[in-house]
Amino acid sequence: MSKIYISHKATADEDRRMAKALAAELRAMGHRAIYNAAELHPGRNWRDAHILELADSDAVVALLTNNQSNSVMGEIGMARAFHYAFGKMRLLPVLVEIGIPNVVSDMFNFRMKPTSESIHGVAEELDRAVRKQRGYPNVFISHRHSDEQVVQALVDLLATEFEIQPDNLRCTSIDPYRLRAGDRTDERLRTELQHAEAVLGVISPDVKDSSYVLFELGASWGRAGVTFPLLVRGATRADVPAPIGDRVTLSLTRATDCRKLLQDLAEAVSLTPRTGQDAAIDSRISDLTNAARA
Repeated sequence: MSKIYISHKATADEDRRMAKALAAELRAMGHRAIYNAAELHPGRNWRDAHILELADSDAVVALLTNNQSNSVMGEIGMARAFHYAFGKMRLLPVLVEIGIPNVVSDMFNFRMKPTSESIHGVAEELDRAVRKQRGYPNVFISHRHSDEQVVQALVDLLATEFEIQPDNLRCTSIDPYRLRAGDRTDERLRTELQHAEAVLGVISPDVKDSSYVLFELGASWGRAGVTFPLLVRGATRADVPAPIGDRVTLSLTRATDCRKLLQDLAEAVSLTPRTGQDAAIDSRISDLTNAARA
């Protein structure tokens, strides 16, 4: 699931209708589609609301019509800036019965007509584009190799809850999620940390003895995605290294926290949840809590 911001001229009724219909189609495909940012933040300055939602998105769909809009042009510029600065956000221009504007002439453009059938078809194209865009793991697990047993149980739980391919997850001690032969370790891990939608930091009492984990958790600070400090083997909040010491922690020794992790991840990452796995998930959680206590 990705968060998709739909940029459009809100004061043009037809543009707003198409944006609303496109958002509904993308939501039906499992994405979080935002077309009405100001309505989501009552009392906030409307410009701030739009910037807040756009900056938190994985992709920006720019709906370009004959109704020229300075705000849409500005949001296209912001999307480009975020892409160059962080490498995460993707700009997806959708042209509605117009030629290619100069502002997006260097990009692949989607074409749409103002009909329900065409809107549905473009939504399917956008869905495929967003799902294929990453090239980096959705989830990055930072851990000491001495915690491999609990990390294996965590990976098993995630693979039961979500449809996970080898390139969706980076875990340097667990196959098939290790680095590839020939990768430059420091460079690749640094890049993947910045692009991951979620970083899971497995925190044991001796975590501060690992320079690699300290590097990874330090690099996760200030990035666009979310970071989850996960406590194992008797660790407490005091063991969470700076600068992520102020993050809310979850304890993998508690089944309720394991379920909370799955719920929060489902909202944060663009992975497809599996269905009909309740019994298997219960078993995986039991395995994880036992390993986390060992």
